[in-house]
Amino acid sequence: LARNESVTSGKICQVKFFVYSQLYQLTLAEEKQLVKLPEGIAFQGTTTFEKDPANNPYVNFNALGHPSRGGTVILKSEQGDKRYIIVTPVTGRVRISTTPPQNW
Repeated sequence: LARNESVTSGKICQVKFFVYSQLYQLTLAEEKQLVKLPEGIAFQGTTTFEKDPANNPYVNFNALGHPSRGGTVILKSEQGDKRYIIVTPVTGRVRISTTPPQNW
């Protein structure tokens, strides 16, 4: 959503992860929206995204949809299923996988 909005609006959009609070923040065209993960879903561990001064991981997408940096965040269900949300460094392609990226 953030990547698509950045291309559409021509403005930088951001996703910031609050991994210990089970929240993430979308900043789309200067409007912030705080979102709680669905019941039974949690972040696992840390992420590989860049961190802000308050130590919160984030990724910005520019007007071309390119990320400030690539990275991965892990979501885990109560049943133990994991999904890796992977943002490719150069293109900003976002994909979801049941296996970690090759560079792990």
